[in-house]
Amino acid sequence: MRPMSLTQRDLEGETIVVGPTEAVPIMREHALRWPGGALLWRRPLALRVTAEGRTYHVPILNITLRAICAALAIGALFALLIGVLTNLERSR
Repeated sequence: MRPMSLTQRDLEGETIVVGPTEAVPIMREHALRWPGGALLWRRPLALRVTAEGRTYHVPILNITLRAICAALAIGALFALLIGVLTNLERSR
């Protein structure tokens, strides 16, 4: 039986051609595999643009991931604040 494994790799999507410009989306794949299945998470990473003989690497900022992390942090702080206030009220 194979043990659990966690891998990370960068994948390229389909090339998009508009006139003389080519764009290739690049995504990062995180995979957690275990004997009964796997959990995959792909997120946008960058866009490789080739125009006029030059290649540009344009990073993609994942605003959704940042918003989720901020919401979780605010929720944890709120829960901590409620716990502290509840303990203060009990100690009186």
